[in-house]
Amino acid sequence: MLISNSSMTAGRETAPAASLRPVPQRGLWWTLHHWVGVKLNLVLVLLFASGTLATLAKDIDWLITPAMRATEPYTAAPYDWQGMIAAARKTHGDHDFVWITAPKAPWFNAELIAYPPGGGERIRIHIDPGQNRVAGTSTWFSMQRLMRDLHRNVFIPEPYGVKFVALFSLLLTVSLVSGLMTYKKFWRGFFRRPRGGNTRRMLGDVHRLMALWLLPFIIVTAATSLWYLIEAYGGDAPPFQPVPVQTDGVANPRFNLNHMRDQAAVLIPGFVVNEIWFPRRTGEAYKLRGQAGPILVRPRANEVQFDARTGAPIGLVDARTASAHQRISEAADPLHFGSYGGFALRLVYGLFGAMLTGLALTGVMIHARRVLPAAASSWRSLGRWRWANAALLLLPLVLLPVYLS
Repeated sequence: MLISNSSMTAGRETAPAASLRPVPQRGLWWTLHHWVGVKLNLVLVLLFASGTLATLAKDIDWLITPAMRATEPYTAAPYDWQGMIAAARKTHGDHDFVWITAPKAPWFNAELIAYPPGGGERIRIHIDPGQNRVAGTSTWFSMQRLMRDLHRNVFIPEPYGVKFVALFSLLLTVSLVSGLMTYKKFWRGFFRRPRGGNTRRMLGDVHRLMALWLLPFIIVTAATSLWYLIEAYGGDAPPFQPVPVQTDGVANPRFNLNHMRDQAAVLIPGFVVNEIWFPRRTGEAYKLRGQAGPILVRPRANEVQFDARTGAPIGLVDARTASAHQRISEAADPLHFGSYGGFALRLVYGLFGAMLTGLALTGVMIHARRVLPAAASSWRSLGRWRWANAALLLLPLVLLPVYLS
């Protein structure tokens, strides 16, 4: 429940503590806001909280995984990709390398994803870019994977889970619009201090104040969530198609990733490699991905492919030639998770996400104060809908063992 006019009630009503009060009749927008913001509110709390943790999950993994931490902050890009891979081959030469990513921040190590010999669960090999040495390994399972999948599909197998979670974007959007329509002249409330003396009135004031300061963040979250809904139900953008590259026929030294890196920067001016995908089957190519000018795109929007036998460039994808549909699709993730601005922006997103979670919780508390005089009655105030909330909240817990296996 995003923006509520809950404190503007008619008179006080009295009722026995054990019974529910009838909710006073209000306008259409208030009724819609109240219904959307209360009936499945606890599920929205779960999605908001898991999304907040997903935004900061990689940083949490850094705190609990020593192998992820660089010995010294490293900012001397471009990275020595060949040196890092050579270090990994010394310790894990029998592994099947899948892809390697640059450090997420100067205090992170690079990360190489690989399958152990004979198959099995893939692992993460952490490589110090400043010393070109393997700092250690960790499992594929991580806080980032756990929170991402909880937020994205609540552990329901894809694509069903993604489609299910995407539907909640409608609740968020309706709650946003109805809240703005309910709160008349809302722009005057940005610096209005919450009133004391009455718990329900104070909760309503705090709820509205938080909603106003979170308004830009809520709009971005609602818009990107709606886009995920469109993608989940068939409106996703077409994949990028590499354009063939004309070469002079001179081959690069095989496995010289640094040479490939330099050639990629010539083919796409300003290209900075963020990740490299390795060929694992006959006919596949090396894929160097990264950033090259256009903002709010994922690394896959800029890609140079190299022949696995000769090392010669054979194709490229340039984000500057992407269609409007593709650019919208590429911008959704960076905007939704704040991944385009470094740690400081992720921290801001984490703070706003925590406030959004609190916003949803205060919505339930306000409703409880309205329909039940007794304190601590938020759960019972949901009426029959509390069982729907309980079922949806228990679903990820039931599916968690299957997900972990």
